[in-house]
Amino acid sequence: MGRNILYTIGYGGKMPTVLVKQLTDAGVEYVVDVRRHDSRAFRGYYNPGVRMAVTLSEFGYRHSFAFGNYFQTDDSDGLDEYAVSMAEPDANMVMDITIAAVIAMQHVVCFLCAEKLPYVMGKVNCHRVYVAEAVAKQLEEMTGEGWDISHLIKH
Repeated sequence: MGRNILYTIGYGGKMPTVLVKQLTDAGVEYVVDVRRHDSRAFRGYYNPGVRMAVTLSEFGYRHSFAFGNYFQTDDSDGLDEYAVSMAEPDANMVMDITIAAVIAMQHVVCFLCAEKLPYVMGKVNCHRVYVAEAVAKQLEEMTGEGWDISHLIKH
């Protein structure tokens, strides 16, 4: 692979063709979908085009059920609770972190979610930040090398 980098991207508001171009331009080979449901963005907005665009564009694709933000409600983004859960992940989360790390050792990986921005005013705005950090930490333990995280945010 040659590059020790993980990418994240939020597709909110993007046409599927724009999403695919951003992924392609970054050299992404494999997309790990960290949304709670792989057929919608959030709060009931249905968008099957994201999964279809990614898979038809010949990226590897995996939806990780365990990575979904199950703490999010209509009244809360659930990010504080998600961060706490990542400090001591359950068995399903540990398994998906390890699977994502193994994939990242073989392919350039991007973690996909709906939120446009990973940070807003210096505060985490999407749980994909925590996912990428956990996978980078696992990769460092597995490879003995440092891993960078880059957030693809251009629209």
